[in-house]
Amino acid sequence: MKEGIRIGIDTRALSESKRSGVEEYTENLLDSLFQIDQKNRYILFYNSFKKNLPAPLIHFEKYPNVFLRRFRLPNKLLNFMLWYLKFPKIDKLLKTKILYSPNLIFTAISSRCRHLLTIHDLSFERHPEFFNRYRRFWHWLVNPRKLTKRAFRIITVSCSTKEDLINLYHCPPSKIKRVYPGIAAKLKPADTRSSEFLKIARKYQLPQKYILALSTLEPRKNIDSIIIAYNHLRQTRKITHKLVIAGGQGWLFEKTKDLIKNSRRRQDIILVGEVENKDRQYIYSAADLFVYPSFYEGFGFPPVEALACGTTVICSHISSLPEAVGDSALLVNPYNRNELAWAMERGLKDRKLKKILKISGRKQAKKFNWNKTARLFQKILESAL
Repeated sequence: MKEGIRIGIDTRALSESKRSGVEEYTENLLDSLFQIDQKNRYILFYNSFKKNLPAPLIHFEKYPNVFLRRFRLPNKLLNFMLWYLKFPKIDKLLKTKILYSPNLIFTAISSRCRHLLTIHDLSFERHPEFFNRYRRFWHWLVNPRKLTKRAFRIITVSCSTKEDLINLYHCPPSKIKRVYPGIAAKLKPADTRSSEFLKIARKYQLPQKYILALSTLEPRKNIDSIIIAYNHLRQTRKITHKLVIAGGQGWLFEKTKDLIKNSRRRQDIILVGEVENKDRQYIYSAADLFVYPSFYEGFGFPPVEALACGTTVICSHISSLPEAVGDSALLVNPYNRNELAWAMERGLKDRKLKKILKISGRKQAKKFNWNKTARLFQKILESAL
C-alpha cells in the first residue's frame, strides 16, 4: 500500500483510573503500532468533561502521524446519545472510513464505516454471577451481540474467546482474527539481591519467602480458594512461606477481607494493594510460586508475566489459560481446592519440576511480543479497505 490510510481509534478505554488488562492491552498495542507504522494516519477519539489527558495519550501525540480529537461532553450524556440517539457518528467526527474499538463500549457509526473491534472475553455471558447488577445492566445496554454482528472484523486475544464468539454469538469464523497480545519486554528474572529489589521489598513489605497471587481482587479471580488452600497447606504440611496477595480491590472484596481476618494464618497473609508496573518484575521474580486459579480469562496476563520472570506458575485448566501458559505451568481445576493445595505443595517442593518449568516458561513467554502483535494488527487494519 503506497499511500497511508486514515484510521480512527476509540481511546476512551484509557480514561479509566484503574489499570486492568483492557487498559494495559490498549496502551501497549497502540504504542507498538505507532512505533512501527509511520505511514498511516491515526485519529484518536477521546472524551472527557473535566479530567486531564491520560499519560498514554500525551505520549501518543508525540508520534508525527497520530492526531488527537478530544471532546468534552459528560460521559453519561455521550453514552446516552450514542445508545439512544445513535448520534454522533464517531467515524464522521473523525472523518475516517475505518474505526477501531479496543474494547466493548457505547458506539455509533455510519453505514459506510468499517468497524474493527477487539473482544477480550465473554465472561459476562459465561459467568454473569461474577458481575454486579450495574455491570450486567451495562452489558445489556452496550449489546455486545449487536456490536459483533455489525463489526467488519473482530479481533480476539485467544482461541478460547474466538470459540466463545462462534458458539454463543454465532459469529462467522472468517470474520474473527485471533491475535495474541504481548507482554512487556523488560519482564525477565530480576536480581533479588540488588539494592533496587531491597527498596521494592521494603515498599511492599515483602517477606523473605512467599507465594504470590496478583490480580483484581474479585470473585472471578478465585482469590478465596487460594486463601483456603493456603490455610490447609500451612496446617497439614511443613510449609513456612507467607502468602502475598497483590492487586486492586474489586467487587465483593470485603468477603475476601473477612476470610483473611478469620483465618488462623492471618498474620502470614499479606495484602499489598496495587503494584506499579515498574515493580512487577521484582515481585514476580522473588516469589517461589505464583498462583492464578481464575474461573475464566480471555487471555490472562499475570501467569505469562510470571513465567517470563522465571517463577513457577499454577493456574486454571479452563478457558484461555492453557493457551497462554502451554506446558510450562501446573494446571488445576479451579473448583477443586484440594487439588490446588496439592499443586501448591508440589510447586514449592519439587525442585526438578521447578527447574524444568523455569526453562520452558521463559521460552513460552517469549511467544508473546508486542512488536509481533502490532505488525499482525497493522495488516488487519489495512486489509479493512
